[in-house]
Formats: sequence, structure tokens, C-alpha cells
Amino acid sequence: MLTASLLSSTLADDVTSILPICETAKLLVSTAAGDVLVYAFEGHTLKLSHTYSHLLKRNDTDTVINHLLYSDQLSTVFAICEKSIVLLNSTNLNQFDKIVDKRGIQQAWVLEKCSESCHTTTALLYRSKKASSLKLFLWKDRTFNSVLEVNLSSKDEVVMSAEMDRSGFIIATNRGTYQWKLNNTHLNIIEKIVSPTYPHSIHDAIKEMESHKFRSGKTSEPIASSSESILSRKMSFRQFFKSHEANGELQNKKLVFQPASQPHLRMMDGKQKKIYELIVNDSKLTYMSVRDGHGFFEANSGFDCMQYLSSKFLLLNNKKSVRIVDYEFGFPYLDLQVEEGIKKVYQMPNSTLLVWTCEDNLQIYRVFITDESDASSDEAAYQELENLGMSLTMKKIIFCEAILYPHDRVALCESFECDDLEETLDLYALKLRDLNVLWSLSCFERCQKCFEQVPRDPNLVRRLSKLQGFVIKGIFEIFIKFLAPPELVICYCFTEFMPDALQDGMLRDTSVFNNEPIEEVPTQYIIKWCIPYLTDTRRVLYNLACGKKVEWKLEDREIKVGISFFQINHGQELDVSMLLKMVDTTLFNVYLKFNPSMIGPFTRVKNSCDFETVEKQLLKHKRIQELVDFYYQRGEHELALKLLIGLESQIKSEHQSDVANDIKTVVVEYIKKLPEQESDTIFKYTKWLIEKFPEDKDFVISSVFMNFSPNCSRYNFINAYDFIDDFDKSLSLKYLEFVIDAFKTTQKKVYMNLIQRYLENIHDEKNARKLEALLRSTDCYEPRTVLRLFQNFIDSDESNNGVDRLVKRLKVYPLKIMGEHAQSLAILVEDLSNYNLASAYCYDVYITDADTGLSLFSKLLDKLIKKATHNDGDFKNVLKFLREHGPRLDSIETLKKLPADMKLKDLNQILSKEIEASSNRRYTSRMERNLLQVALVDKTYQLNNELTKYCIIGEAQRCYVCHKHLKCSTGETLLMYDTPSSELVTHYNCGKSMEQLLQAKKGNRHRVWGDLLK
Repeated sequence: MLTASLLSSTLADDVTSILPICETAKLLVSTAAGDVLVYAFEGHTLKLSHTYSHLLKRNDTDTVINHLLYSDQLSTVFAICEKSIVLLNSTNLNQFDKIVDKRGIQQAWVLEKCSESCHTTTALLYRSKKASSLKLFLWKDRTFNSVLEVNLSSKDEVVMSAEMDRSGFIIATNRGTYQWKLNNTHLNIIEKIVSPTYPHSIHDAIKEMESHKFRSGKTSEPIASSSESILSRKMSFRQFFKSHEANGELQNKKLVFQPASQPHLRMMDGKQKKIYELIVNDSKLTYMSVRDGHGFFEANSGFDCMQYLSSKFLLLNNKKSVRIVDYEFGFPYLDLQVEEGIKKVYQMPNSTLLVWTCEDNLQIYRVFITDESDASSDEAAYQELENLGMSLTMKKIIFCEAILYPHDRVALCESFECDDLEETLDLYALKLRDLNVLWSLSCFERCQKCFEQVPRDPNLVRRLSKLQGFVIKGIFEIFIKFLAPPELVICYCFTEFMPDALQDGMLRDTSVFNNEPIEEVPTQYIIKWCIPYLTDTRRVLYNLACGKKVEWKLEDREIKVGISFFQINHGQELDVSMLLKMVDTTLFNVYLKFNPSMIGPFTRVKNSCDFETVEKQLLKHKRIQELVDFYYQRGEHELALKLLIGLESQIKSEHQSDVANDIKTVVVEYIKKLPEQESDTIFKYTKWLIEKFPEDKDFVISSVFMNFSPNCSRYNFINAYDFIDDFDKSLSLKYLEFVIDAFKTTQKKVYMNLIQRYLENIHDEKNARKLEALLRSTDCYEPRTVLRLFQNFIDSDESNNGVDRLVKRLKVYPLKIMGEHAQSLAILVEDLSNYNLASAYCYDVYITDADTGLSLFSKLLDKLIKKATHNDGDFKNVLKFLREHGPRLDSIETLKKLPADMKLKDLNQILSKEIEASSNRRYTSRMERNLLQVALVDKTYQLNNELTKYCIIGEAQRCYVCHKHLKCSTGETLLMYDTPSSELVTHYNCGKSMEQLLQAKKGNRHRVWGDLLK
């Protein structure tokens, strides 16, 4: 997975310490003579750029540097000497400060931590030689803050590692682990150590389950889950394990570090062979969560030193070799042999390692990610997986995760030479998906194999059950996170729930399946962990089927996926509809067995279940309601109604009539849910209900056709009317009234049918009132057709004088719609002699159209005068008209029309009112004119106030926006702005640019001046 090549080797005599400074690409080397050599990186080699001879010659006799440390925040090099620490500028190594401790300096650390408020704390921590104490110097950002000192328990206590967290420092010694909180003057030993109820990972849980030897005569050999080629053939990695000599010093070491991918500090304890996680709880108390680390330390027991590298990796070395391992399991990823021996190893930029050899050579090695692919890689990987079990796959998973982790990826990937890094990372993400899915399937099988024989010890059974839940939870969370292919997961984990129609052509002939059945997962784990995978996969597949964009998110990567992302490479690709059918049918079967309460909701929503499977299972379990819902969702309404109708013969009861009534109600409710497209089915089974239950005809028709459901509002009203009319005339009339009242339909055929039905029984006073109200309130009918119907009725034998007058009055409404107002007035005045109706008619037209209304008023007056003349001078209606509508007409024209023989005393009151109205109009006009004059005076006053304001511009006056001098010439236009604090003068263009900002403030206004200097 990783390999290293030697780039360069540089000889440096009598080296005492080395300090790589990554930010400036420099390497500082101190010698026993007190010199400091500065090397610069040129390509892959080191070039000596400067030598500082006897750098610390002013430091009395303490001139030899034992150790070099660096602070990036302070840009300071800390030179650790025998009894002093010299602070040097990292640019030119000038000394600017010094810390002297006559007790001597044994160890020193420089630690830096960035807080949530983006402030960086820098700490210099050192251990005195002749005193059992630790001294601390703190800087906040670049400002010195404080100095503290605490005592250790004894002089023999050795500090093995130190690290900073947000609350202070964690210090690991040979006696214990301490927390040193900031601003405290004492160490708090961390005594609380907890062992988690569940293992650290699925890997550990499987190992614990298999460690219990409760299967008689059987071994716990790992069983391979699948060939890697089943999911992906994009990459393969070289796997190697090399043995190393044992008895290293790692068993006596402790290392505290902050993993880039974890929120809490970790501590590797070689003596106890434990791995600790240091956790701060809500009460700010720190405790350690421990897990077994024997595997890590035994696999790497031949090494002497360890340090944190990056991501999930540690850097180990002994006197002859260097190894990169992960801190979780200790899997090796790089083994590097150094012939000259090793004094110390340093991490360098650009994925390089600096090895300080025993011969004082500085060797630079570059670390590469290797990728070897060949035609037989899939078969070879399968054999490795079968021989090495889960460890090989787990190793690959950890490696891919480390490459993809966004916050520390550069430590491994910056040297990965490729044309497109982002594309390569996407491929690694796909590889990680494949590995996780295969590894999870293997874990699932191994977990279930542990229950082939149940142990007798009840405590062991409970423990195994908890571990099983932990493993299954983790496995299906991985399936959800990585969008595992449903075909593979279902065929492997839900074998008994696969739809029968889809089992042919599945993965039965591949190595992922065993002939031996896998133990069933307990119900609570199926409901809690397995079902969510099916529902989430179902959601994603439905989005694909609808053409929506689907992206798979992993860490900071977003990969657009299509249907091929979920298909298995076995020669018979399933399209999205088949995958949905598989997932939905499996989910149905799982619900049916483990969570029956979800069957109803599932069958009522859109699904792609196998029709025959669902129908067969629901009939078998006698879940009639769910089957009816399923039929409805699939549009199989005939089958649903036949099923409901046939229930009467299947249900035997002492009260058979009650059963029949219940079935009637159920059938009616189902028909009510049918859309308009199923009108034939609606009419067919409504007719069956009417014939089956003739005494409930009104109930059936009213329930089906006269309800307020959306489906009922979308029916073809005329077809429904014709259907109802065949059974009951009164119900069909009621249906027409219901449709108009409830759904506010504007279909003219509906109104015409209702008008015709009212007209057929117009002798009924109630129907006559309804007909007039309908004609008066709407225009959603054919007026000419209505007029023809009225005329035919008048000409028919059914007509009589009273009805004729009613029909003539009703003719006015369609005439009004047609705009035939003259005919309407003729009917109202001449035929019916009804002044009130004629007046109201003209007024309605006047409200809608004033001009037409005035014309009608004039015509009405003419007709009234003419009729009064023929009636021996009875001007009663004429006088009434003048009182009501006279002010709307021109007075002079109206007086001209009046007959000469009309008595003046009859007009006295009318004329008085007209004179009074004219005077009121004149008075109102005079008042409006006076108010406008007052407003004019006020505006003139405001204008004068504005015009009297001025601004004196001096030679030093500058534009508020561009800050250029304002020219004192009379030809330039300037803008002056009033702000709450002062008046601002700007150039015209500058003022326009800031106008929007000023107008947003309260009271802002500006004035344009032609010349402010006049």
C-alpha cells in the first residue's frame, strides 16, 4: 500500500539535534561544536545554505544545543541546552530571549492549540533534572501570558509523553496519567478508567463472539463473503506482512496524541498493552476509556519508538527499520529497512521522511501510494480474503479512509502522482464502498454463525445477544452510509424474504453464498436496524426512477450516482424498476413477519411490490383491508370490489343482515375514493348496490355522488346526472342543485338541465322561485336557448295567464345577458306594467355600465311619459321616477320631455330638490378650491424654506465620496445631502452612487443646485 524510495543522503558530522521547519522549507542541524547548519530543500536534496558558527557563544559555557523545538505561531526556535533554553528568531536565528534553570533541563516540549475563538495557545513545557517538577511558559497568540510550575510525585517519575487539549495538558509518566488544567498549580491524576460495555468496533465484537467455544466439534474459521470483483474492479492493493524481531522498547513507552479524525486524545500504553481514549464529560472531569491493545503491541513488539504521523497512522522505528501502522489495530502499511542504522525519524513535508542514521547521514525518503492491478487481481484478492479473513479487508478499509479523510488527507496523498487527483479520490471512495460492503457481509455471516448452537450459560447468551445487536447495528449503518447494492444485501441478509419471482438469475451461483442457511436475526434488531436500510435504499431508488439527481456523500466528497451504482456485475443487470420491485417486496415480507402494523401504511402508498407475492401473502394471512388498499394503489379496482362483494358469502354470522349492511358501507366508501377515470366501475357497482339494496337507494346515490370529496368534484356531472335520472327523478334534480351549490361549477349543460327541470314544474311556487333566483344570480347558461324554452312554454297548452306573466318576467334575465335592454324594458313596462321591476333593472345596468344605464333611464322616462299620456294624464310613475332617478339625468333635457299639461304643483318638490342639489354641488366645488389654495400656500412656504438653504464651499472642501477637491466654478452641478449629523456635498455622479445608501436612512433627502456659489 505504501512504499518508500531514497531521494538523497547528506553527511553531517557530530549532530546533536535536528529540526525540520516545514513552513520555510528549512532544516536546522546543531552540532557538538555549538554550530548550527541551515539546509534548504532543492528538489529532492539538501543544500547547505548557511552556517552559524558557535551560535550560542554568548550563552556562557552552555553553548551546546541538545535539542531543537519550533513554534509556528511564534516563529520561534527553542534551543534546549544543558541549563538554559534560548529563544531564536526562526528567520535569522537571532537570540531575543533566554530561560535559565540552574537545576538543568532534562526534557522539553513545545505544544500549540487553536481554540474555538481562533486564538492560539503556545506552551513551552520542560522537566528539570535535579527537581521533580514541570515548568510551563504560556503565550496567547504572540503575547507572553504566564509561567507556572508543578511538582511530580517523585524524582524517579519520568515524563513519557505530553499533549495539549482545550482544557489544559495531558501528561503521561511511568507512574500514571495526569491532567494539568490551565492556570492550576497542581496535577490531577486521572484515576477513573472505564471499560465500554460494547467493543470498540465490529471487528473486536466478532472476535469476542468467536472466542467463546460453544460449538461442539466446530471451528470459528472466517468465511469469505465475496470476491472483490463483484462490486468493483477499479483497483487492487498489494498486501504484505513481514515479521520483525521482538523485544523492542515499545513495551515501555507511552504516547499521547490527538488523532486528526477523532475529537478526543488517545494514549498508547506499551507496558499495559492498552489503548486509552481520554474523554471530558459534561462536568469537565476527565476519564479514560480503555480497550485491549495486545494485538497492536504484539504485532509491533520489535520497535523502540513511536510518534503520531497523520490521519490514522503512527510512525514506528527501531535501530534498523521504520514502519507505518494504524493506531487502531497495528496493521503495517510501510516497512523500510535502513542499512546504516537509525537514531531518529522525522516527518517532513511532501510525504517525505527524514532518517538520522547512526553514521550521521541525513537520508530523505519519499513515501508513495502504490497501486498494482493485473488481470488475475480479483481472483488473488479473493484468495487473500479467504486465507486472511477480515483483517486484510479491514486493513484496506483503514487505508482508504485515511486517504479520503478531508482534514489530514495531504499527509498521504500529496505525493500520489496522477493526472486528476479529485478523480482518483473518487475512485478510492468507490473502492472504500466496495470494501466496506464486502467486509460487512462477511461480519454478518460470522456473527450469525455464532448462534448455530446456543450456549447453556444464560449470562453468555445475554452477552452474545447484545454483541449481535451491536454488530448488526454497525453493519446496517455501513450499508446505509455507503448505499450498499440492494441486490447483494437482500440476497445475502434477507434470503428468506426475497420475492419468489426474482430468485431466478440472482447471485446463487457466486461465492458470496453458502449452501448452509444463516441463522435468523432477532425481531428487535430487524425492526431497529435492518428495516431502515431497506426504506433508505427505497427512497434513493425512487429518486432515480423519477429522474432526480442523486449524490452519494462521503466525508467532503459528493459523487453523482446512477443506476449502475446499485447494480452487481454478474452479467444480468437489473434495471431500476426490478431493483425497486426487489426492495419493496422484501420490505413487505419483512413487515409481514416482524412488524405487521406497518403493512397497512405500506400498502397504501406507492410501491413496486411483486403483485402476486403480495396478493398471495395477504390472502393467506386474511388481511383483507390491506389487500383492498393494495388493489386500490395499483388501480385494480375491479379486483378490490369483487373481493369486498364476495365477503358476504365467506362470512358466516347469526346476524347476516348486519354483515350485508357492513359490506354495503365498505363498498360505498371504496367507490367514493375512485377517480373520475373509473366512471364505468363507479356506475357498475353503484348499480349493483341499488339493485342489491333497493330500500337504501337514496343513501347509496347520495353517498357516492353527493359528497364533498375531491373525486366527486371531478366527475362528469352530466353522465352522473343521466345515471341518477334513470333511477330517481327527484334525486337527479337534487344532484344538479348539489353540484352547483357545492362545487360552484360553471358548466352550462348543468345549468341548462336544471333550468329545464325547474321549467317542467314551474307551476310549483317553490320551483318558480328557485328558477328566478338561478337566472338572476348567474350567467352560466345559454340565454338564447332559455328564451326559446320560455317561448315554447308560453305557446304550449300548459300555459295560463299567471304563469305567462311569470315566464315573461323571467325572460328579462337572459335578455339582460344578451344586452337586449330595450326588449326587457318593453316587457317590464308595456307587458307587465311593473314600474318597480323596470326601475330596478335600469339601476342594475347603471351600476354595471353608467353610460348604458343613463340611456336606459332616459328610455324608461320616455315610456312612462307615453304610457301616462295614454292613461288620461296619470303621471304618478313619472313623478316617482323623477324623485328616484331625476338627479342622475340632465335637468334641462328632462324638463323638455315633460308634457306641457303636467301640473307645476306636482313638480314643485322635485324642482326644489334639484335646486338644492345644484347649490350643494356649487358649495362643494368652492370648498375644494379654497382647500387647494391653502395647500398651495403651504407648499410655496416649504419651497421657499428649501430655496433659502445654502452651503458655502471653500477651496479645501472635498467630495464626501471620492475625496477630491470640489471646483469652485459656476458650471458644475453638485448634490447636497442632509444626514442626521451633517450636510454632505458631492459631485453629481458621486452623489448618485451613494444615493441608495442615504435614502435607506430616516430623513434623508437631497437637493440639486445649478450653482451653489451664487
